[in-house]
Amino acid sequence: MSKQGVDVSKWQGNIDWNKAKASGIQFAILREGYGKESPTQVDKQFENNYSGAKAAGVPVGVYHYSYADSTADAVAEAKFCLKNIAGKQLEYPVCFDIEDSQMLVLTNQQRTDICISFCETIEAAGYYAMIYCNLDWYKNKLISEQLKDYDLWIAQWNVQDPTVDCGMWQKSSTGSISGINGNV
Repeated sequence: MSKQGVDVSKWQGNIDWNKAKASGIQFAILREGYGKESPTQVDKQFENNYSGAKAAGVPVGVYHYSYADSTADAVAEAKFCLKNIAGKQLEYPVCFDIEDSQMLVLTNQQRTDICISFCETIEAAGYYAMIYCNLDWYKNKLISEQLKDYDLWIAQWNVQDPTVDCGMWQKSSTGSISGINGNV
């Protein structure tokens, strides 16, 4: 049984979560932050999105956009994420968003090890970790066989169904939902 969800960040501005829920949104993955610890790197709408979604009865998870260039950086990013979600109730995973072009200077093994380090840190804290990337990254920039312990949230557009086994599928970046400004 598939559910319709949305992932959002500061780029969608203020969201009317009651309208979004009424339009069929059954869950939301919120960007909590990006990179290593800094007050400027907490998503500016994270707290509003979290409280608004919860008030509307929309279950949530989070994603953390990564710039890590080492396993130590990945652990630092995970700790920053854990600090930002402390005390919050999540019904969906904590997702590691690996897609930044600056990471292309690393090897597939390094990027894979970064994913594992982030996810291990998140799961050691009692959360469910998931990896987010697009199909090209999954097939060509990571060693997918080494990531089988973690569910995958795959971005694959313009297809009827995802072509890899995944826990969540982002099927579009240009959706329109009542209560949310811009593409989702």
